Amino acid sequence: QEAAATSSESSSESSGESSGESSRARAESKQPPAIMSLTPEVIKVIKATAPVVAEHAVEITSTFYATMFKNNPEVLAFFNKSHQKRGQQPRSLADAVVSYATNIEHLDRLGPLVGRMSHRHVALSVKPE
Repeated sequence: QEAAATSSESSSESSGESSGESSRARAESKQPPAIMSLTPEVIKVIKATAPVVAEHAVEITSTFYATMFKNNPEVLAFFNKSHQKRGQQPRSLADAVVSYATNIEHLDRLGPLVGRMSHRHVALSVKPE
């Protein structure tokens, strides 16, 4: 799968197509994005940075949501306002990011968490783009 993604990227580059153009083309044709595996080097970086990310996770995700809502106010309709006011949304995302990072070599442990997030996103008709 990784080779397929690399091959696809190479053909896009050689045709002069930017990654934004290929993403748009994929979205227009309703093809799912290529699935890529994490390299051992990336896993090593994630494991090494997980404690620092965990220490600042709520600050990071709070900044993420503030920026996203400022730049994309239309997405506010997808979020529970009381969760935002109480800080529950940034905390939930922070917990998910930290769980992912600390279980990077055992992602199967995250099945229930991923299932809940996926169910919610599907129920809201969230699209990859």
